[in-house]
This record gives sequence, C-alpha cells and structure tokens, in this order.
Amino acid sequence: MGSSPSSNTAPQESKGHGKKRKQVEIKERDETQTREFKFDDDDGIPDTREIIEGKKKLLAVTEYLKNTRVEDLYTERALDTLLTVDSVLGDFSSYENIPKTKKYGKYLAEIGFPKVFALIWDKLRVPIDQGLNSRHSIKYAFALFEGCKTMIGGLCDQSARFSCELGKAGIIERLVSDLENPRLQPDKISQDSSGMEEDAIYGMLRSSIMCMHNAIKNWPDNKPYFRKANAVNLLHKYLVNCKNRSIRANSLFTLVYIVTEDEYDRISAGEEIDFFIKTLDSALKNSYSHHMCEVGDYTFTAMDIVDGIIRLAANDKNKERLVNRGVLPLLVKLLKPDCTEKENELAAMALWTLSFIENNEEKIQKEPGCVDDLKRLKNSPNQAIQKACEGTLWQLGGMEQQMEMKSLLGDLDGEGEGRVGHVMISYQWDCQKLVVKLKDKLKASGYKVWMDVEKMAGSTLEAMAAAVENADCVLLCMSEKYKDSPSCRTEAEYTYKLRKDFIPIRVQQDYMPDGWLGILIGTKLYFDIYSELSLVETTPKLIKELGDRGKTGKRQSVVGAIQDKPAISGTTTRTQNNSAVETWSPKTVTKWLSDSGLPHMTQYFAGYDGKAVVEMRMMEMRAPEFFYSCLKNEMGFKNLLDLTKFTRALRGVDV
Repeated sequence: MGSSPSSNTAPQESKGHGKKRKQVEIKERDETQTREFKFDDDDGIPDTREIIEGKKKLLAVTEYLKNTRVEDLYTERALDTLLTVDSVLGDFSSYENIPKTKKYGKYLAEIGFPKVFALIWDKLRVPIDQGLNSRHSIKYAFALFEGCKTMIGGLCDQSARFSCELGKAGIIERLVSDLENPRLQPDKISQDSSGMEEDAIYGMLRSSIMCMHNAIKNWPDNKPYFRKANAVNLLHKYLVNCKNRSIRANSLFTLVYIVTEDEYDRISAGEEIDFFIKTLDSALKNSYSHHMCEVGDYTFTAMDIVDGIIRLAANDKNKERLVNRGVLPLLVKLLKPDCTEKENELAAMALWTLSFIENNEEKIQKEPGCVDDLKRLKNSPNQAIQKACEGTLWQLGGMEQQMEMKSLLGDLDGEGEGRVGHVMISYQWDCQKLVVKLKDKLKASGYKVWMDVEKMAGSTLEAMAAAVENADCVLLCMSEKYKDSPSCRTEAEYTYKLRKDFIPIRVQQDYMPDGWLGILIGTKLYFDIYSELSLVETTPKLIKELGDRGKTGKRQSVVGAIQDKPAISGTTTRTQNNSAVETWSPKTVTKWLSDSGLPHMTQYFAGYDGKAVVEMRMMEMRAPEFFYSCLKNEMGFKNLLDLTKFTRALRGVDV
C-alpha cells in the first residue's frame, strides 16, 4: 500500500510565526517519456453505478477548483467542496478500496487534476506560509491545500497513471521545494510533534514527503524530476538530521529510488540497512493486517519494504551487506503459499537481485526452504513469479549446468563453421520502440536478428540462453534501467561468460555505464542510439562494425559449402527441410537413427514420426535444460557419444 496516512481528513488549522518564503516558479513541462506504456490502473471491469457517480463528483470538484477565484479558496465553502471527495475515495489505507482507488486515480489523471493542483499550489502555497502567524485568516485555505496533498499521496500510492501525470504537471519540483522552506527544516521538527503550530508544520512536511515517496515508487520514471530539483541532497539532510522517525523513514524510502550508483554510500550505512530489515521483520509479524508496519504515523507494507530493498540492492556492495545482516530468512517467508502473489514475486525478484554476488549464492542455496520454494513457484501460472524464480535458480547453478552441457557438446550448439548465427539484441523493455526500429534496419540490411518483442512466455531463461548461444554478436543496449534489471544482467553476463562478441549501444542519452555494467563494458567503444535522429546517423556505422557477423546471405553460402562433410561415426550435417521431415513415417525415423550411427537406440523411438522429430528439435532450441534431462532420464541415452550423435543429427532438422 505504500506510505500513507490513516485517513483522508483535512488537517487542523495552524498558528505561529514564520519568515516570508520566495515562491518557486515551475513551468508545466511537455511529456518526457517517449515509450509506450500500458498502465495497469484499470482492470477492464466495467464501471459500477457507484464508480460512475463518484466520477461525476470528482469532475465537479476538479472544475470547481480550476475555475474558482483565489479569494474564494479561503472560504469554508471551498473546503466543504473538497471534502465531498472523502465519501468518494474512502479510506486509502483499506485494501478493499484499492481497485476503486486505481480507477479514480486513472480518471483524475485523465481530467487533469494534477495540473489543477499545480494552479492551486501557485495560488496558495506562499500566502499560507505567510499566514501561519494568523491562525484564522488562512485556516480554510490551509486545510484545503493540505487536504489536496493528502488526496494526491493516496492516489499516487495506487495509480501509476496518476503518478506519471503528477510528474508531468510539475508537482514533483513543487513538493521538493518544500524541503527548502525555513519553517520545515529538520531542526524545526521534533521527535513527536505537539501543539497546533508544531503539528501544522510537521503535517506540511509529512504530506509532501509522503507524496514524493508514493509518486516515485509507483512511477520510477519520475526520477529525473527529483534529481533536477536536487532532491537527493535535500532528503538526505532529513535522513541524517531529523529526529522524527516518520520523516527519516519516508526520506530513506524515497532516496532509494532516486540515488545513482555513486551515491549509494550515502544511504547504505549499517543503520539504514538494519532499518529496512527490522521494518520488514515487524511487517511479517503483523500477519493479521496484510503484513504492514507502522513507523510513527506512516504505514509501510512488506511489499513497499521489499521493493525498497531491491532498489538498495542495485548496488553490488549492498547485496552482500543485506545478506550478511539477515535479509534472507525474511525473504523466504514471503515465498510461502500464505503470502500474496505480489509478495511472492517481489521476494523472488529480491533473491534474484542478491544472487549476482558469488558470496551470496552459497548462502541463498543453504537458506532453509529457499531453493525448494523457488522450484515450487517456478511452476506458478503467474509469469512474473515464474520468471523471477527461474532467474534466481539460473544464478544459483542453472547457468553453470548449461555451460557444462555446452562444453560437453563442443561445437554442437551452433559454433561450428557452417552455422547460420544471428545478431541478438539485449535491451530493457522501456526502450523497445526504438530498438524495434533498429532491428528492422538490421534485417533490411541482410542480418538475421533475434529480439524478444513479446516478453517470452514459458521458460524465458532457456530461450534467452539459446539466443545467446546461437548469436554471432550481441548488442547490449545500455541504460540505467538496463543496469538495474536482473533479467538484463543475466543476459549480459551469460554473453560475457560464453565469450561472445558484443557491441555496446547507449540508448539513454548522457548515461555513463556504471556498476557491474561499467566493469563488463570496460574500455569498449559504444554507439549512441537514443533518438530517431541518432538511429539514422549511427546505424550505418553499427553495420560496418558488425560486418558479416549474423549476416544471412554470406553464412548460408558457407553452410552450403560444408553440408556434405562427414561427421562423427558416419553422421552428416545435411539440413533436412521442416516440411519434408514432418512427412516421415516411423520407419523413416528408424532409418534416420540408424544412418546417424544410433541403430541400438531405435527401440526408444518406437512410434515416433517426423512431426515428433520436429517437435523434439523445437524443444531442444527452446528448453535445452529440460530436453537434455529427458534424453538422459527417459530416452535411454547413457553415454556422451550417443548424445553427441543424436544432437548432431537432430540439429540437421531445419525448423
């Protein structure tokens, strides 16, 4: 659920004295995200009568706030108008309200509520600050303003679409500017607020940081807005100097999303890491309330905490620190059947992220119940859970088994001279639109290109492994999100371990490879393709660098020249056309085995026809680990020579 207050009620009036604060002028910006994204806020279920009526009320309130004169915003009527949304939105801390909140968040984004709040901010923020020394004059405006912030924080917690629009409307910079307000500095916030003035100041700061955390957690693409506003330095000041636990906690939970690789040391001392682990432990003990933990008057769920741990673990030093300080038993608890699917997914993703450090691998394998739970969840119908579990198990030994099998089979995996290889494109999903255009240009130039366009279903790791193994060259599309993605790191490290040729391509402007990616790239030169213009300018240079690697025409002529060379024990590498093979009868399959030097294996293939042979070839390509296990355990292959002969013959089947 995310950091949230316990209800939607407007704050109390305030009093006290304060200095005049300069208004921050922030222009509305154009959309910065160029990628296409399908928001998951709407589950496709038709609106109920309650939702339809609720949307009407939200539209009325939005139009009222948009068109009301500034002096009228100081009235009780304005506050009462805003408070009508309480009955629509309900309690943000209630799990039962999540589907409804998602729908309302999407709707309010569509009708432009974030832009309306930007107008309200510019009309009221400075006058409110000036009026805190007069309790009565601004009490309604203050309550309206803070009520809007509380509403925004709750909507950001559930709606990615609303969080996205919040960034585009300039609200992030406005929220961060509050951290420079002299009234709201860390030394002004006590450990436990008391008194009306102090409570009002604390409430202003609390609601701003709550909005920040939920907006970045639910839409990480808001990160540039935070960084441009100097949020790292400003939030770090509260993390270090503020006595209030709630403010420190939310500052830390926000910082993990916006720091860069070279800034992780500022938020990963022992105290901060211990806080994540202790908070997760407390949340797991609170099983009667959806694994929630209260820190002061903020509430964090186990999912919020694990997501923060994943962000913290993007730094390799933190991976080891987290494991050494005891995070593993807690993550294993979230793999259990009594947890939600989202908890299962995030726990498996955290383990995958942690497993890239060699010292962690053995500890994860030895953690009681961990591997068994990962193997169980690997068969989950939920593809996100399945992928995260496969990824972790791959890191814990699956990759080594794959490489061992590859080594035993020598050049049978396709590294022989006559192989028709491909160019593999390894990329993070957000830049797909641009990368697809690169793929099309390469194909038009005669290259055979492998690229996951549809988010591979089934055994994604085995498909990825086959793609890397059969690649003449891999294009690594570098970005900060690529570096932080366990899936992308798995592809890149497997490419490196197989000593495959690779070419780095920078798809994020001004990004400098850092962390593990910087080490892997080393001093290699890279190509810039981060826009339509750079794609047009750079593709010819990239093609020149690729040369004949993955180019179909030249490779196929080589294949034709060597097809009829003799192979092991009289077998051949002649490629059999798919359509011809499918017409084989069981007798033809028996003859094929005998001609391949395997007459003693025909008994295990009784009843197999050509279609079955083609299916076996496809299985060998898509799920090699499972395929070779079946050959050994179910098909009677007991020695490496027979396995070698059969694999060579099978790879002569063109699919």
